[in-house]
Amino acid sequence: ARAGQLPADADARECAALRQALARSIRDDNVLSAAPGRAPRQLLPGETLAPPATDFAPYRQRYLTRQQAMEAGVDALCARLRGRLAARSPQAARLAAVEAVLGQVLDARERTLLATLPATLEGHFKRLRNAAAEAAAQAESRAEPAPPATAWLDAFCQDMQALLLAELDFRFQPVEVLLEALRQPVPGSPLTHA
Repeated sequence: ARAGQLPADADARECAALRQALARSIRDDNVLSAAPGRAPRQLLPGETLAPPATDFAPYRQRYLTRQQAMEAGVDALCARLRGRLAARSPQAARLAAVEAVLGQVLDARERTLLATLPATLEGHFKRLRNAAAEAAAQAESRAEPAPPATAWLDAFCQDMQALLLAELDFRFQPVEVLLEALRQPVPGSPLTHA
């Protein structure tokens, strides 16, 4: 194996581990897995399965909690990767500094946009809930069997998880850029002359 490849592999493993942990926390979320029709995840000792909520408040809080966990994890990871990049060479240090400034500029806009997602999700929650109530009322008026009362909630939880996973992918874009920079050989090293 090439000498420069080992640190890059370790960086990639660290990034993959964080991404997997964050994705697993989204997929195994107790609030989202409490929806009817979903197989509940294995509970921790002393933990109980939360009942499905029919108001949005617990979902908003859970979304905000997941956003905060993603932001904290990705920001700390980017800072470590920038530090490793900066230590490689003066040229790499300039690249890390530019990436940091660019990250700060984009972070403000990113936070503003990502902060709108819970409100958008709440609108989706209400539309699904209202459509389910309307479908149940129509079925009742025609003396037909009503659709499952909580099928809309299962669909919502799947949509919320998909949105959180898409946000995770979005938040990892700077990580991918830094990893790619770390994979490049250091100027002047034997690897650049091979």
